This record gives sequence, C-alpha cells and structure tokens, in this order.
Amino acid sequence: MFKIPIYCLKCLSTSRQRQAEGLCQSLKEDLIVQLKQLIQQQNTSSKKLIEEAKKIEKEHLFLNSEHKRYFSDYKQRKREYEQNATVMVVYNLLSEYPDKKRLSQNQKVSQVTKESQEMEQRYKQSVADYNTNCDTAKTRIQTILTQMQEQEEKRITVFKDTLIRQIIFEVSHSKNVQYDLDKINEKTDEIHPEEEVQKFAQTQKLENPPLFEKTELIQLNSFISNSLQKFFSKEFDEILQLNNDPKVKEVISLVEQGGTFQSEDQKLENAYYASKIVSDCWKEELVDTEIFNQFKKKIQEDYQLRKLVIIALQYKRSTSKFRLGPNGFQNAVNLFNSVLEICLDTFDAGTSRQLMNLSFTFHKENIENGKLQSYFIQNDFSKLQVWENRDLWETSIIQQIYEQIKEQQQRQKSLTLFDQIQTEKNMILTILTQMAQNMLLFNFKFGAIKDIMYKFMAFFELNEEISSDLFNAIEGFEKQKQLKDQQEKQIQLQQQQQEQNQPADQEQQQQPPQQPQQQQNMMGKISSFFSQLNKD
Repeated sequence: MFKIPIYCLKCLSTSRQRQAEGLCQSLKEDLIVQLKQLIQQQNTSSKKLIEEAKKIEKEHLFLNSEHKRYFSDYKQRKREYEQNATVMVVYNLLSEYPDKKRLSQNQKVSQVTKESQEMEQRYKQSVADYNTNCDTAKTRIQTILTQMQEQEEKRITVFKDTLIRQIIFEVSHSKNVQYDLDKINEKTDEIHPEEEVQKFAQTQKLENPPLFEKTELIQLNSFISNSLQKFFSKEFDEILQLNNDPKVKEVISLVEQGGTFQSEDQKLENAYYASKIVSDCWKEELVDTEIFNQFKKKIQEDYQLRKLVIIALQYKRSTSKFRLGPNGFQNAVNLFNSVLEICLDTFDAGTSRQLMNLSFTFHKENIENGKLQSYFIQNDFSKLQVWENRDLWETSIIQQIYEQIKEQQQRQKSLTLFDQIQTEKNMILTILTQMAQNMLLFNFKFGAIKDIMYKFMAFFELNEEISSDLFNAIEGFEKQKQLKDQQEKQIQLQQQQQEQNQPADQEQQQQPPQQPQQQQNMMGKISSFFSQLNKD
C-alpha cells in the first residue's frame, strides 16, 4: 500500500538531488566563466594602470631626492660663504693684513657668493617643482585608484550575484521559503562593495605614510649670516656711532629727568621711545603685558631701535642705577626677555651679547637665611636654553671684536702700524677671555669653550704664549666656579645638620672661611692677568 508513495518520494528526492547538483555545477561554471571573462577584460587595463602608477611614483621620488640634494649643496655653499666672508671681514678689519691678501680674499668671497646664490635658486626651483608634482601626482594617482576601485566593484558584484543564486536554491526546499528569501534579501542589501572598497582604501591611507606630501622651503638663517649682512652694510657703521651721538644722549638724559620730546627725526624719536620704556620699567609700577607686546612689534624689524634700547640701559648703568625694587626688577626681566625673544627671531647676536653683559649689573635684594643677598637678572637669564647655541657665542665674539676694533681705529688714528697691530691683538685676547668667562657663567660646556677658543686663537694667529695665558685664566675661572658650587652645597649640608646636631654644626662653621680665601686667591690671579694684559 505504501510502496508506491515511498518509491515516488525516493524518486523525487533523487531527482531534486540531481537538479541541485546540476544547478550547483551550472552556478560554478557560470561564476568561473564570468570571472574569467571579466579578469581578461580588466587584465590589460590593470597593467597599464599599474605601470602608470609606478612611473608617477618613480618621477616623484626622483624630484624628492633632487630637492634634498640641492638643499645639501646649498647648505654647503652657504657654509663656505660664511667662512670666507668672516675671513674677509677680519682681513679688512685688522691692520696686520696687506692689501694684496685682502683683494684675493674679496675675489674669493665674490665667487663663493655667486655660487651660493645660484645654488639657492636651484634649491628653491627644485622645491617648487617637487610641490607642483605633489599636486599633479595626487590627481593622477586618484584617477588610477578610482579606475581600479571600479574594477574591484565589478568583481565583487559577480560574486554577490552568484552567491545570491546559490543561497536561493539551497533554501528553496524549506517550509519558510518566503521568510528565508526576505532575510536573505535584507542581508544581501547590506553588502555594499563600493563602501567596502573605499573603507579598505582609507585604511591603507591611514596605515601607510603619505607619499605626495609637500615640503616647506628651508631658510638657512644663522647668527653669523645675519652679522655678515650687517658688516657689509653702511647702515651698520652708522648705528655703531649712536653711542657717541650727543643728540641721542640729550634725549635719554631728558627722559631721565621726566621731560617729553617730539621730533621729525626718526632716530631721535626712536631714542625717546627706547629711553621712555626703559625709564618706565625702572619704576615700581608693573608695566602692562600689552605694552611689551607692542614693544616687541616695534623692535622686530628695527635694528636701530634695539640698539637704542641697549644704549638706554647702558645709561642706567652709567648713572649707577643698579638696584631695583621687586616690581621694577620684574619689569626689567620682562624687558630683557622681550628683547632677547626678538633677537632670536632675527638672529641678532650683537644685541643678545649686550643684554648678557648688562644682566650682570641690574639686581634686586632678597633676604635669604637672615642675610641680605643680591639677585641679578643673570641668575634667570643664564638658565635659558638659547645660551647653549654655539653659533650665537661664536658670532658674538666676532661681532664684539669688529665693533670694538672699529671704534678703537676711529678713536686712535695716530698709532704706528706696529702699535696698532699690538693693540688689536691685546683687544682680541681680552675679548676672548671675557667671553670665555661669560660662557662659563652661562653654563656653556667647558670642553666646547676650549674648542671655540682654540679655533679663534688659530683664526687670529695669536702666539703660543698668549694662548697659554688665556687658557690658564679660563681654567682658573672654572676652578673658582667649582669651588663656589662646592661651597653652596656645603652650606646646604650645614643647614640640614643644624636641625639635628648643634655641635656638628659649630665644627663645620669653622671650615667655610678657607673656601673664600682660595676663591679670593684665584680671582687675584685672574685680575693680575688682566692687569698685565693692559700694561702690554
């Protein structure tokens, strides 16, 4: 009775199985054929796109290496210019060099200057070419990526369609066919090949470094380059004469007396402004921050005004106005920091050096450990990181030598050639010694100081005896500084022990007087060195 229906069910099942196998095979072949045809169509265009992308990348990397190479060459030529121009300044400044040597060096500098300018133009052009290529390469690469993205979307679409047909067949025998189909449609609708490909492309952009980023034009500014430009300008020699200008001194003196001043002469107007802000800073009323901001804008591009501020500060020193009240001292610190900030922006080594020298003068008084102690601007000034810059120190030495010898040559024109040469040698030695001491006080590394001194001793052709005296003075000052540091540590240790053991404190109080005696002896040696130098 049940044999026929069972047989029919078996036949139906077998038939459906064969149909399923046949359909699966058909779907596989359909998929393979479609993909094969699609890949064959895309293969030729893909190769062209890849080759074009490689060509773009190769061209871009070449331009990148070119602008770096030109920058390296420009940097080298710039360094050669600075070295030769510095030598030329010294040859033209010092009396011991003959005109023939000066002329030869001038010709050499002219040639190096021309080469440096040509290399600078090549570097600028290479940067412009590189940045232009960044824009065009980005556009071309984006077009290639768009085309390859479209190809990928087509391949994904073929997979998607085949997958849907396969799933539809497999669930066609279930009882909830319509339900399954609805769910399948919902899931397949959630598949967006365009978004998936874009997401992958974005991930690659984030994970890989940017290839076509533009580069900035690097300006090779330095303290020595800035000073060399000043040495070769007529305006610089005129600014050096401001110290001896009687009208400038009159304006500063007028401001100190509380007077006002107006003039159509820009130099005198600058002198009034500079002396007025210095005078305001010496008062016990705090100067507003906005005034310092306006002050920095005024001195940013005005080297003469910066020089007049220094002259106004030097006038304060000449009138023995060293000590300031708490607010006045804070004003002075803000003034010094404002000027120094602009000096760093404009690579002004000369004004930085003069600020440093003046920082040893002005101070306030604090009560520490029951004693009245002087606290100088230098105490804060020396902690700034800028004083670790070797270029700043070397340029400061060159500029100070230039300024002081120029002034001496104008003041003493009647000296014989031999006397003038000896005077210049002594001045150079004095400046080197003073700058070495300042470097130590501003925490410049001792090894670097000796290296700089050796360099300048050879540069100015100073004899071995003078060199020995210089280094003995430097080493003596270094020992003095070490003794002072040890003394400060010992005082701190005594203060700690005083709270614990009174007898031990009394024993240690007998030791410090020996240290100042050693320090005094060392200062005596250095003072005798300068005295002997002045006699020479």
